[in-house]
Amino acid sequence: MPKKIERRTWRRPCVGDLRDRITIQNRNVVPPNVNEFDLDLNFSTHAEVWASIETPSGETLFDSVAGNDEIVTHRVMIRYLEGVTSESWILLDDGTRLDVLATENLEERNEFISLTCQRTGPATAKASGA
Repeated sequence: MPKKIERRTWRRPCVGDLRDRITIQNRNVVPPNVNEFDLDLNFSTHAEVWASIETPSGETLFDSVAGNDEIVTHRVMIRYLEGVTSESWILLDDGTRLDVLATENLEERNEFISLTCQRTGPATAKASGA
């Protein structure tokens, strides 16, 4: 009798799962004017795309640059889009801004990207203490 081959089935994302409209933004550092010392951050729209948004609980991501753990507040799944990196930001419809902590090209097939994000705002603190 032939041996039964068991195959793993992964829950693959599909286009029907993408139900939320988000804006992906890039940060632009504006140099200071003469006699000013602070840099300004402007956000330019990279793309508006459909996404699937999840809010995991109890997840952290180690930030090797700052040397601390970042709390993961959102996982966002989008179709593959060139230029989306951990330097990108996400703007939700309600005005909430998410800082992208890490990106993962699922199965390296250039079909979907999983974005690990952290909600930004007055309740969050960065390594600089700001």
